[in-house]
Amino acid sequence: AKARELFQRAIEGDPDYAWAWTMLGFTYFIDTRYGWHRSRDESFKKMVACAQKSVFLDGMDPDVHTLFGTIHLWQKEYDKAIKEGEKSLSLGPNSAESHANAGMFYRYAGIFEDSIRVTEKAIRLHPYYPDWYLYNLEYSYYYLGQHEKAITLAKKHIKLIESRGGTDIFWQHLILAQNNIRLGKDKEARYHAAEAIKRNPEYTFKWERESSLYKDPALIEQQIEDLRKAGLTCEGE
Repeated sequence: AKARELFQRAIEGDPDYAWAWTMLGFTYFIDTRYGWHRSRDESFKKMVACAQKSVFLDGMDPDVHTLFGTIHLWQKEYDKAIKEGEKSLSLGPNSAESHANAGMFYRYAGIFEDSIRVTEKAIRLHPYYPDWYLYNLEYSYYYLGQHEKAITLAKKHIKLIESRGGTDIFWQHLILAQNNIRLGKDKEARYHAAEAIKRNPEYTFKWERESSLYKDPALIEQQIEDLRKAGLTCEGE
């Protein structure tokens, strides 16, 4: 909400400031993604309007193509999302955000090797990278069956969040539960599953399915089945 207020003030000061329109659009994407507004459809329409305004003002800005990529991702138009992500990379070859978001598009499309490749470059470009970059790597390695690597990254992710004063490590415990159960480490998996649900007792598999952006529904079912094996019973209504 604070970010949106500041971007709106920037636009009031300069209505032709394309980047501010793009960033305003991303605030509406967050509403759309997490359902924080009373109407996801309304938030989505505002996101699209911001993207169209921004690209009209400056079609060469890599960030606006990342925004269009997220629009296509939400609509589950994976080829279009990847195309916009790759255009963002061509326009911003040194942009860490462009690489990390392209990694997200590849991951949800199930192209895990490319997700790892561009996400690792994002980290090289931005040594103080946002911790969410690691999700691309953690889940890509998980789906590729490289569970030890995923576990190492999830543990690093927890330390990174805590070192920056954060406390929300729910997802990292889920990732640790999923990968440990795959390795037959039931005790560790159950520990992390229990830690996860302590941090988010409202979590359900129903929410996970409804919120999933993976192209292949079997991918999210794999996650859910691993969590069941780790002791979670979060079916939901």
